[in-house]
Amino acid sequence: MKNIERLGREIKIRSYNLLEHSFMVAVLFSKFANKEDIPYDMQVFKLVLHHDIIETITGDLPYPVKNLNRMTEDAWNLIEKEVAISNPRFNAYTDIRIENEMSPLQYKLFKACDMLELWIFVKEEQVLGNGSIEMEKVRLKAESILGGQFKSIDEFMKNFTV
Repeated sequence: MKNIERLGREIKIRSYNLLEHSFMVAVLFSKFANKEDIPYDMQVFKLVLHHDIIETITGDLPYPVKNLNRMTEDAWNLIEKEVAISNPRFNAYTDIRIENEMSPLQYKLFKACDMLELWIFVKEEQVLGNGSIEMEKVRLKAESILGGQFKSIDEFMKNFTV
């Protein structure tokens, strides 16, 4: 996972790999689950920690490509399923299996933490001076996805430390 670069098409100041992303999503998930009294066990934590492991085979396909339309979303789900079938140790880590193994509240929290971790990385890049238009688009997309989760993500981050 350490060798799979995230945001591979984007201009970045720092490295950003799948291992770092997955670890930080797990940290965020653990912190928020504990703070909000959302129970989880080691199996759920393992799912969170390894949620993108299939990307060690497929690479990190950019979000706009994976989600271009319903047909590409379905095609990506099929690719994940076929990768999991051909590599049984990854079978538990398809998006569909992860969703089915978590409670609805756990899954909602996991998806929010997944997007929040991306948003944090992008905001840090911008603070360091990354003014690329592409990075701004990633930030805006992350904020639009998180939009239903938080009233103001900037206000939220002022009150949260990991």
